[in-house]
Amino acid sequence: MILIYSEKESPRLDYIVHELLERRLGLSARICYNKDEFEVQAKPKINYSSISIQGALQIIPHGLLHQTDIQKQDIRVTKNTTWHYCFFSKQNELVPFDVFAASFWLLSRYEEYTADSFDDHRRFSHEYALAFKNGFIRLPLVDRWAQILGSLLKELFPEAVISSPTFKFISTIDIDFAYRYKGIGIEKQAGKLIKSVIQGRFSDILTQLQTLAGARPDPYDTYRYINKIANENRLPLMYFFLMRTGTDYDKNISPYTQEMRSIAKRLSKEFACELHPSYYSTQFEKILHEEKQLLEQYTGKKITRSRQHFLKLSLPQTYEQLSIAGVKEDYSMGFANHCGFRASTAYPFTFFNLHSNRQLPLILYPVTIMDTALRYGMKLTPVQAMYEIETDMNEVEKTGGVFISIWHNSNLSASEGWESWREVFSKMHTLASIKTK
Repeated sequence: MILIYSEKESPRLDYIVHELLERRLGLSARICYNKDEFEVQAKPKINYSSISIQGALQIIPHGLLHQTDIQKQDIRVTKNTTWHYCFFSKQNELVPFDVFAASFWLLSRYEEYTADSFDDHRRFSHEYALAFKNGFIRLPLVDRWAQILGSLLKELFPEAVISSPTFKFISTIDIDFAYRYKGIGIEKQAGKLIKSVIQGRFSDILTQLQTLAGARPDPYDTYRYINKIANENRLPLMYFFLMRTGTDYDKNISPYTQEMRSIAKRLSKEFACELHPSYYSTQFEKILHEEKQLLEQYTGKKITRSRQHFLKLSLPQTYEQLSIAGVKEDYSMGFANHCGFRASTAYPFTFFNLHSNRQLPLILYPVTIMDTALRYGMKLTPVQAMYEIETDMNEVEKTGGVFISIWHNSNLSASEGWESWREVFSKMHTLASIKTK
């Protein structure tokens, strides 16, 4: 048990104490608002106030956790030999900044609520993030801070029992295009053939005709390969199904085809098959429920996990709607065009709604890398991409976090310039398997 003294009650403080001390360090924590009671306790103690109290580790409050509104913060990041990067600095020897407030600011995605710049899809881009601007986007900084805080507490209170989480890996696959040719309908089939003829892509014409004749697998039918890699390395695998077509950004085969029903039913027998809410699902709540119900019908299982198509998030609306729909875990917390740590953590965390100042029963699983971000966003070669994957995986391993990758079944085909990326996919799983043993 660890005791934390605070002069004021705050749901924000309750939240971050749970995230840092309980979830990451395994400490049972209680917040005390009575100074006299706090002083007489002999157990490990944190004094979260500006008052000096003997026998307790002091963290001087910045003020953010005792606020109830949302306002732009004047943040100046400084480097520190012990804590790596700090902001909300305070004159204090052991903890030179409000680590609780800084961690809360990062995990709550406070900067996304106050942002006034977005990309073409109304997404909060990595370019606007404090972590990117200050050079720590590739560092799970909140997890590092928790480790350092744990070491300090252990040094001051040797009786404290602090746990160390172990590295985990989850392979996730987005099915934006279940098939390239199968199930797309006669009109689209004709359109693809005509386009290939006009552009002189005769190998594509042959592939399309052979696929339709059943003489060869569909180019995007890479599921057997994906399953084999995950099973050989004994690693968990999840599929996320886009259950919509017909918009500029949702171009899967129709979710009502026999082909979609069949692949969802087949994969769900062995692996977790979850929802990939479509591009406009945040704007129209009815769409989310329709897509979820259809996938549940196909798999015969209740859907409790999701990842937004295009990683398109609107805070807090997206997470409020997912929670209402019965989603318990979301896997969208990553950047579309850069690898790294959007919330400066590699550890699953509870979503805190800044509008209502309360937690939602929704766990966010941070995504570290995505195939399209590596190739198109960062413009890396397969060799360079594998180096970056290993770098980020090593960082996650240091803090015992969860490394989550996003790949697309269509990008593991031998078409459209992705031929060499299968080797990256395979090597990533092999490396993760070694680290999880």
